[in-house]
Amino acid sequence: KSCKAIPVALGERLLTNRRHSPGKNLGVVVMSLGVALFFLSDKRHKSRNRQTEILGVILVSMALLADGIYAASQVALVQRCASEFVLMLHMNAWQTMLAI
Repeated sequence: KSCKAIPVALGERLLTNRRHSPGKNLGVVVMSLGVALFFLSDKRHKSRNRQTEILGVILVSMALLADGIYAASQVALVQRCASEFVLMLHMNAWQTMLAI
């Protein structure tokens, strides 16, 4: 989940046809690799027997997919709204109504 920048960049590219600079793409990849290496090299948990649950992988994958779609939708909506503040007001109102 900490490598959320990858699905966000992909979602923006696929859903809004927005192109990022090569520098930003490289930054996303380098940051994600750094975070992955940091978590995989954790020596405290080497002795434990790690087990990957398929349900956990599915839930994390769904959350990353939702992040990519949500961020791309926000980019498209910002272009149609009066300001970012109005957009956030409306999005938070809809999220509150859906949560209730």
